[in-house]
Amino acid sequence: MKSHTSLNFLLAFILLGGICLSGWTSWLLYDAEEKVIVNEFQQSVNRLAIEIYHEALKNFEASQSLLTLYNNGEIVPSYDRFNNEARRLLVDYPGIHALGWIPRTARDRGGVSLFEVGAYFSDNEKSGTGEAIDTEGARGEALPVFYIEPVPGNSDRLGFDLAASPLMPALRRAMDEDLLQVTAPVDFVQEGNVQRGVVSLLPVYKGNPTTVVRRRQALFGFVVGVYQIDDILVSSHLTEDLAGIKLKLVDITSPVSTETLYSRDPRNVFVLQQSAFYQKKMPVILGRQWCLEAFPTVLYVERRRGFSSQLIFVFGIIFTSVVAFVLRAIVKKSVLTQEKLLEKKNELQEVNRKLKLVSSSDGLTGVFNRRTMDNFLSREWARAMREKSSISFIMADIDNFKLYNDNYGHLTGDECLKKVAEQLRKIPHRSTDLVARYGGEEFSLVLLNTTDAASVAEDCRRAIEDLQIAHAFSPTSNVVTISAGVSTCIPKSGMDSSLLVAAADKALYRAKRLGRNRIATNICEW
Repeated sequence: MKSHTSLNFLLAFILLGGICLSGWTSWLLYDAEEKVIVNEFQQSVNRLAIEIYHEALKNFEASQSLLTLYNNGEIVPSYDRFNNEARRLLVDYPGIHALGWIPRTARDRGGVSLFEVGAYFSDNEKSGTGEAIDTEGARGEALPVFYIEPVPGNSDRLGFDLAASPLMPALRRAMDEDLLQVTAPVDFVQEGNVQRGVVSLLPVYKGNPTTVVRRRQALFGFVVGVYQIDDILVSSHLTEDLAGIKLKLVDITSPVSTETLYSRDPRNVFVLQQSAFYQKKMPVILGRQWCLEAFPTVLYVERRRGFSSQLIFVFGIIFTSVVAFVLRAIVKKSVLTQEKLLEKKNELQEVNRKLKLVSSSDGLTGVFNRRTMDNFLSREWARAMREKSSISFIMADIDNFKLYNDNYGHLTGDECLKKVAEQLRKIPHRSTDLVARYGGEEFSLVLLNTTDAASVAEDCRRAIEDLQIAHAFSPTSNVVTISAGVSTCIPKSGMDSSLLVAAADKALYRAKRLGRNRIATNICEW
């Protein structure tokens, strides 16, 4: 009964925990999804800001093609030439509202006002830095509107004197800097309607003056462009894919005020997602700093959400319920699986151990093979060089083994090799020493930090002779015997372990020349 109650408590705890975890996971996914949507919204605004910048700059700079009509201020184009080129630009660049030519002339009288300036400017106009600019000093010269295209709707601008307008500070900057300039936002009055836009001012000089003073003296006039930001955006279709977003393009050049260039609200009833407000500064465009501000609506965000968070919550509860009721079976299966894995792991370790033994041992005799011996010798050689300790190498060869094989057969010869290897394996009593089959009927021993290598070699020779393996065809003895060469040295810098092996091999051949069944030593003194 107690066990049943504990299990029910455990199931209830798992179910409650699963519901909480599902809700938390669903909320995290919901929050992450909103961040992705907001990030995509910001990227869209960034792209739109760059596109508006390039589109506006393209329309502004289009007026520069009119400079070719003036030939460095040497001629004034005819009305027809100017209007033909202006019409072409108006067709190619729908964002341009009007183009005009403003020559520098002696003043006679002003014209009709181009701008409804009364509500925005005082008698003393303000410069871009906020300093008052007195225009009375310029009353001796005029900047009248001489040509304008299109004429319909703009005919009352002809003759208007820009030298007496709020544009004079911008005209002076354009003249002094020899740069295309764009003004702050200006309200245009056309056919009784007030529309917001900007004016581009492109100075034309006689010749190519390079200083401010010479530019003021050589000023020929200005090519003027009138632009409505709405026209630029609508004609380029830049805002068509941004439904559900409140947009506002503002001029923030002045440190004391911000002026709106363009504003667009979503068409339907909307609630703004206040937390997602975003603004993107554009690159400075012809002396003006514009900024695009954007609010996504709640509807904009919700339409881009998926159902993944809700599905995660529902499936989380279902999954938790299933897990709770099959927990006991899963735990039992997990234990069994763990036991099997442990068993497999032990088997694998045993297989690896055997494989390592096989790869390092000689397949016939069971002692270490040549490759293992070479690696061991190289490693211990380097250690002995660091510690300045001795290292010895014994090369042993079964005497007249070819005669043994030829007369007793290869199978008997293999048995002989096994017995010799087993006997040699017993001679070294230290775990740090190594016995290996060097190749064929040759065996080698590597002895570390010893001064008695010759004694070990003699023990090996005597042990093989004591085996009393009959060898009736040996001219040396009636039993199997070995000859051995011994070399010992303390490794020094620049020496290689092959020198030690070569010295032992040389001693082995000397033992054979002396009659076999004996040892010979070769003390290395390099």
